[in-house]
Amino acid sequence: MPRKGKNPYEGWIDISLREIMDYRWRQWKEDPRIVILFLGEMMLAVGIALAIALYLDPEWNVVPFPWNVGTFLVLVGAAILIHRRTRPFRVARGLKR
Repeated sequence: MPRKGKNPYEGWIDISLREIMDYRWRQWKEDPRIVILFLGEMMLAVGIALAIALYLDPEWNVVPFPWNVGTFLVLVGAAILIHRRTRPFRVARGLKR
C-alpha cells in the first residue's frame, strides 16, 4: 500500500547528516591529525569498556581475583596516560583550554 505523503523530516535528516559528514571530511583534509585523534579516542573508549567487561564482570572474568583488579588498573592507567599525551593537540585545536 503506497504511503500518502513523504515524512517532512526525512529530507532534513539526510541533508543535515550529509552536511555534518562534509564538514568533518573538510576538517580531516585540512588537518589529518584530527583523524588520528578521533581513532585514538575511540580505541581508548573501547579499551576501557573491554577492560571493565573482561576484568570486573564476574560472568566474563577470565583472570582470578587479585590479578583482575590489578590488570584493570594497569589498562585504565595506560589509557589515561595515552589520553594525556594528546593534550597539546587538543589545546592547539581549541578543544581544551
